[in-house]
Formats: sequence, structure tokens, C-alpha cells
Amino acid sequence: WIGGSEGGVVASLAAAKTSETKALSILVTGGGMSMAEDILLLTEKQMKQAKAPQAAIDAQLTKTKAKFEEIRKNPTWEKEWMSDNKSARNTYKWWSSILDVKLSDALLSLGKPIYMVHGDSDTSTPVESADQLAQLFKNSKKTNLVYKKYVGMGHDFKNNQGQLQQEVIDSAMEWLIKTKFK
Repeated sequence: WIGGSEGGVVASLAAAKTSETKALSILVTGGGMSMAEDILLLTEKQMKQAKAPQAAIDAQLTKTKAKFEEIRKNPTWEKEWMSDNKSARNTYKWWSSILDVKLSDALLSLGKPIYMVHGDSDTSTPVESADQLAQLFKNSKKTNLVYKKYVGMGHDFKNNQGQLQQEVIDSAMEWLIKTKFK
């Protein structure tokens, strides 16, 4: 299994439920926090970086938490949040199914080799989520996780100069192929 971002969530959950799983490679997926926790952390980080006053940060976090509750109480296909009005149709139904999913339980139970890649400049999934997952593996004395953190890499696998880091994707694929055929 291999997946990145939301595809990494799907690959992780499927890998944990499939007896034929040999290995899993997840890229820019996080995994130690739920998506709700990811969004709150990213909001806070971005507002702090923009030098917003703490009162404004607190107000935005409260507003976002209220939106989460609204979504959980009304998981409908008829309302959207954070959609681009083009191809990304993020309905309340979708959000309600993903907001509270935490991959750590599924991944800790997997027992198969896992390769995780994350960049420390990711503004879509916080690197802290991947760091937290790696720490959970360490605390649980699990040794089946390989974690590669890339300095300056964003969610799109580009470095701070905007150059695609193809070798990151290639190394994840190579690891998966080598591991699957061991």
C-alpha cells in the first residue's frame, strides 16, 4: 500500500484491515493526530506566524471548533466547508467521516513495515502529527516504522525554492518494492 495526504489515510486504514498487506508507505499524511487536531494546530501556527494577537487566535480556534460541532451534528451532503467550488467538494458528510480519525491505533496494530515521509514545511498536514506518530511507535517499543523527515519540504514535495523533490517520492516507492519482495 502507498498513499499521500488523504490517500495515506485510506492506505493506512486499508492496510490495517487487509491480511495480505506486506508493507505500507505513507507520505505527508501525519497520523499521530486527528484531522481536527491537525486543522487546529495549523490554524494556530499560521496565525502566530502572521503575528496575530492571541485573542484573535483564540477566537478563530473557538470558531473552528464550533464548525466541527456543526459538522458532526449535521453530516449532510448538502453543505460544504473548505471547498474550492471546483473539484474539491468537501461536504459536511465527508468531514464528519474524517475529522476524528486517528491513524495511530490502526498503524500501531499493523505489525508490518511502514515507511513514513513528511516535510517540516508542510502547511496542510502538520509535521508534528508525523512526529507524534513516530514517538508513539518509540514509546510502544515498535520497530516497524521508518520515519524520514525532510527539512524545507512542503505538502507538495517541493522544497523552499519551489523545486519538486522527486527523490523523496522515488525513495518511498523503492523502499516499498524492496520491502514487499523480501
